[in-house]
Amino acid sequence: MDFTGAYTKNELVTHVEEAKRIVALHQPKSLLALADFSGLDLNAEGRKIIKGMSAHNRPHIRDIALVGLGRWQTAALKVVYFLKGNRNHRLFKDRETAMDWLAHQSLQN
Repeated sequence: MDFTGAYTKNELVTHVEEAKRIVALHQPKSLLALADFSGLDLNAEGRKIIKGMSAHNRPHIRDIALVGLGRWQTAALKVVYFLKGNRNHRLFKDRETAMDWLAHQSLQN
């Protein structure tokens, strides 16, 4: 899921709806996913849209690599993931490392 760049609200909604449509075609806990948010500046409304997509996609995602989040977003997510015990989310600084991790995950299970 490529959300890189600065989108208008309408562009973000279009990308999110397309991602949701594609993810919904898959079986529960079957997808390895990469979501790249590099350069995306999310306001409160944008964060709400992404949060809604995450809730929709969650049942279908086995493991997900997140790329391009800001320092504060990364810190906040690490705390949330720790408290919730999320083991299937990883945060990365670049796509290459994220894709390497996903490739390794594909060999598991």
